[in-house]
Amino acid sequence: VFHNMFMANERYNFNERYNGNSKINDYKIELDYTDWEAIDNFKEVTAHNMIKFIYTGTIDDVPLDTVRDHLHLVTTYKLEMMGPLVQKRLSDSLSAANCVKLLLLSLAEPILLELKEMAIQTILNNLSTVTSLEEWENLVRDHPDLTTRILTTYFMSPKEDANVE
Repeated sequence: VFHNMFMANERYNFNERYNGNSKINDYKIELDYTDWEAIDNFKEVTAHNMIKFIYTGTIDDVPLDTVRDHLHLVTTYKLEMMGPLVQKRLSDSLSAANCVKLLLLSLAEPILLELKEMAIQTILNNLSTVTSLEEWENLVRDHPDLTTRILTTYFMSPKEDANVE
């Protein structure tokens, strides 16, 4: 289903484009056909990234609302090498505007440990902006210990050396 959708969407011949460099045999994916319904429920970008990863070892952008679906694919279909790519895409999009969202996401998904550290550093570097975000209030309410550590680090350390462990 997804292979046909991908082929129709992209309108090119995989053999010509990738010259036999298919990654599909490297991952030995065992698809349980009873689970196709779960895959059908993923957003199109998630399915696209799974197929692209299988064939090329790369992925496109990962919208925040699809991160959990992407990580579900990583664990369900043993696509371990896709996990760091998801984290890299998220890290590349990290900004003062989304750092608290990404921190909250990384707290819920242990695979995103590096993203957690980068999000904390972004918060420290942009604290005056970040504290006005609605997500900041959620962080304070749901993770008071982490919030205390972030604020302690900010106020007790020189700004350029601020680092929360």
